[in-house]
Amino acid sequence: MLTDCKDSLRWAADMETLVKARLVADYVAANWTIGAVARIQPTPASWNIAAILVDTIFQAGLNYRTVVLPRVIAVTNAFPEVASLVEFKQAMRTPKFAAALAWSHPEKPKRLRQLVGFLRLQGVDTLSELRGWVSASRNRVALLTVRGVGYKTVDYLCRLLGISAIAVDRHAQELLRLAGVGAHGYLEARRILEFAADLLLLNRWTFDRVMWQTMSVRAG
Repeated sequence: MLTDCKDSLRWAADMETLVKARLVADYVAANWTIGAVARIQPTPASWNIAAILVDTIFQAGLNYRTVVLPRVIAVTNAFPEVASLVEFKQAMRTPKFAAALAWSHPEKPKRLRQLVGFLRLQGVDTLSELRGWVSASRNRVALLTVRGVGYKTVDYLCRLLGISAIAVDRHAQELLRLAGVGAHGYLEARRILEFAADLLLLNRWTFDRVMWQTMSVRAG
């Protein structure tokens, strides 16, 4: 009896999520221009593992275009051939890296070092190894044990690696608001957007990319 009750509640929750996802999908279909973007295949944002991880750690709580992106570009230009975490660990010890990062507060660089150290303990070194490792759901859960890494950071890392995922940021929250949809926390918001992408027959990575581009332009 208890199992039947839990199943019924789960079914009701899924139906509610699907109804909300339909509202989002209808809003997107009526207001966005997707066109050829729908055919874009998921690819990493960069083949430079230093750029990927700097982007991942610094994106939280900061303006991307004015604060995060310039530092990602500076690190990429300073260390264009960093192909492994071993090389990146060495680079992070240099004054050249500190100059490229141009960041005075110690917390985010500390989180970056901790993330790199954690990944090395998991046997990850190259970008391809990182993509393979993060593709496993159990490993994404393990990432949540790293200081400063939450659901959004994990999903954002997946986005950067070209793995199908939707990161619920302020643009995603604004899309839900415009569609007249409320969500109880991060996980429900993500599920609604995942279902919306499915209803639109879009890869979730593609949906996330179009959402970010469209909503960031709208936000100015």
